Amino acid sequence: QKDNLYLTAEKEKYITDIDRLKQAGLLKRDEIKKLSEENMKYQQEEERLNKIIVELNEEIERVKNDKERQDREIKEAQNFHEEKISEQLQLENEIDALTKKLELKDSKIAEYEMEIANL
Repeated sequence: QKDNLYLTAEKEKYITDIDRLKQAGLLKRDEIKKLSEENMKYQQEEERLNKIIVELNEEIERVKNDKERQDREIKEAQNFHEEKISEQLQLENEIDALTKKLELKDSKIAEYEMEIANL
């Protein structure tokens, strides 16, 4: 009977230990489930942020391309402006040259008129 009581006590101890292990296992399972849900949320957030990063990179590329295009257009406009200034200077030089020729001709005409008047 003494052995019987000892075995019953051991059995109760094992049952208590098993119950505690079951409870610990259930708590761990709940903890793992909660962590899995959190992990899923983080993965979804990561995917959302990755999409935003891709969109921002595309926008950066568009802005970069627009800037390059604008830089080319500005350079073309500057070149056009410089060409027009060069043409304007050339025309002004031609006008100056023609004006000097006309002044010389007017001077010659005045000389001729004086000579005619002296005759």
